[in-house]
Amino acid sequence: MDSLLWMVPSREIAAPAVIVFRTKFHLETEQEFRLRWTADEHADLFLNGQYFCDGPQRGTPKRWFLEENGRLLAPGDYTLTVRVLKFGGVLTAHAQCSSAFGFYAESDLLSGEWEWQEVSGIRWTASFPDWAMYPRAEVFAPAGFHFPDGGEEDVWEPVAYQRDSRPLFPRSLPPMERVPEHRFRTVARPGGGILFVFDTYVCVWSDFRFRGTGSVVIRWTESLYEPGTFDSRDLTGDKGDRRVFEGKEWIGNGTRLQLPGGSVRWCDFWWKAGRYLLLEFTGTAVLEDVSFFSTGYPWKREWNAKTSLPELDHALELAWHTLKMCSHDTFLDCPFFEQLQYVSDSRLEALTAFVTARDTRLIRSALRAFADSQAENGIIFSRTPSKQVQVIPSFALIYILFLRDFSEWRGPDEIQEFLPCARGILRYFAGEAKNGLLHFPGWDCVDTPDWKAGDCGWNFIDWVAGWKNGVPPGECVLNMFHLLALEAMAKLDPCRAENYKDSARRTAAAIRAAYEVPGTGFADDEAHRSFSEHAQILAVLSERLPDYSPDLPGASEASVSFSYYYLEAVRRLGRADLFRRRLEKWFGMEKEGLCTLPENFDNPRSDCHAWSSHILHHYFATVLGLRPLDAAAGCWNLDPFPAGLNFAEGEIPLGSDRLQLRLELAGTGKMRLSYAAPADIHLCFRGKKLDGTKGYVEFPVGN
Repeated sequence: MDSLLWMVPSREIAAPAVIVFRTKFHLETEQEFRLRWTADEHADLFLNGQYFCDGPQRGTPKRWFLEENGRLLAPGDYTLTVRVLKFGGVLTAHAQCSSAFGFYAESDLLSGEWEWQEVSGIRWTASFPDWAMYPRAEVFAPAGFHFPDGGEEDVWEPVAYQRDSRPLFPRSLPPMERVPEHRFRTVARPGGGILFVFDTYVCVWSDFRFRGTGSVVIRWTESLYEPGTFDSRDLTGDKGDRRVFEGKEWIGNGTRLQLPGGSVRWCDFWWKAGRYLLLEFTGTAVLEDVSFFSTGYPWKREWNAKTSLPELDHALELAWHTLKMCSHDTFLDCPFFEQLQYVSDSRLEALTAFVTARDTRLIRSALRAFADSQAENGIIFSRTPSKQVQVIPSFALIYILFLRDFSEWRGPDEIQEFLPCARGILRYFAGEAKNGLLHFPGWDCVDTPDWKAGDCGWNFIDWVAGWKNGVPPGECVLNMFHLLALEAMAKLDPCRAENYKDSARRTAAAIRAAYEVPGTGFADDEAHRSFSEHAQILAVLSERLPDYSPDLPGASEASVSFSYYYLEAVRRLGRADLFRRRLEKWFGMEKEGLCTLPENFDNPRSDCHAWSSHILHHYFATVLGLRPLDAAAGCWNLDPFPAGLNFAEGEIPLGSDRLQLRLELAGTGKMRLSYAAPADIHLCFRGKKLDGTKGYVEFPVGN
């Protein structure tokens, strides 16, 4: 699209600020109001004071999104108000990119002039402990203050225009949900405060109305902490039972409104996440009314599961809810602390979505965003959109494994547009390898805002006790990820397959020479001083390395996210005992009062982190054993791995309808797998074609 004229204030306004644009129009007859628009940084649109839409879809300077919204309007007078955030590089959310502030709109019904004003009386401060969020506000509200509308009594000025030539793309995702949320109770607090206790973890937009003279502080949190246990550096602490809030400590700042008397409206400019909302009042200030609206990606639930273990059933439900809370315009690592889309997290979230939903739009959007981040030297950023660059070598390699997942679960045509990016990634690593191995000494830079090609990044692998900043004591695991990426590309990019295979053979030989301790396993470092589950796991997943069991005495344990690879490896090894033992780590979540899955097994920072939802993928893909043979042709393999379960059943969307599977004991030492598939699905059992779409097979337990 050619450069367009975007609205801007008619004089310089420094960040942080919130600018309101508005225009008025009149309809003589009922008409469809259609609006094409975009904004930088983020905008909320209101029609006669009522929510109309928000956006644009989060993008990057390389791919900014143009929205289109519509509504049938009755005859009458209308005011379209647009609240646009201008927080700047320091205070804007870490997941918010920006090129140049402004607002663009076009509609056949908007013939009047636009005007603007800066919302006055607000002081902005950085958020804490949710450090990556938009800033907190301290509002000195005049009488009748309405945020979003601006002040009618304040001066409105004609807008100015400036050309903006950034590339604009049609929105690639459906609108986010906006559903009234009523699942909460209120608890009166000492001093006149109100505590909102939600029945489950929520992501909600809020619309408050207060009155009186004094102040109100609005504070959200996932959970509370035992007094004195919070670590302000690691953002962790003893949370205990998440359902218990009495006697615990609130951490963090909130939005404060100084009320002048009369009625004041405060409408959130971004949604909030958590389970608890506290309103603290002074003076005569009181809450008149509040409305909550749940938001998130509109995943359609098309799966069901039930097993002989209620703890597993509950964990699977938590996994689904966690995926929902971490799916918005992008995949999120966590909705409370960061809201950033990382490669590794997104891969695991996508694997969960592959077995529970048909919709792949959010998955494709993530893959495209990461491809857009590719630097000239071939590396991609570990997270995007992001106002700060972060480079993690292992995540770039995991991107290729992500592509393999998409190809396997939905068909090879789905990933063709991303192959040039994958080739560039491997060219980068080929240039970095010396004597067949990768080494990134000094790559301990968590954030690199001014990163340029050749700078250090962050050699993160996993959150493991004893690994500083998640960086292991050696680079065996990174080199194994490189090997897995080469093996994956040999299948994804057949015209270059032989080159990838040659590189994979050399890489595998170099890994064995440097890191293998024959008869024991693979060490993390070349001095063979440190061992981890991680190295043994990835060796099992490779086609070219010998298998070693991950239950190596003294080996560092994989975290909740890396346990995806652990469960995948022990399935290949046939170790049902290890699979069940690791799976049981998810069973204690209910006792801790969690209603989502956390960032890590022990002392997690975040109580909602979707990389932990991968057990839902493993339930269908491993326990019930559904794996693609040729997804595009509708060919699927069944190879169940009961892992000690006496009974397990499930239903997922597949082909033109749904696939139903039921696994149960069938006498001493035997299990029966019953199946009912749509007519356009072809099933195999352990590679042997099954007759028809409905029936059962029996097999010995443990085989």
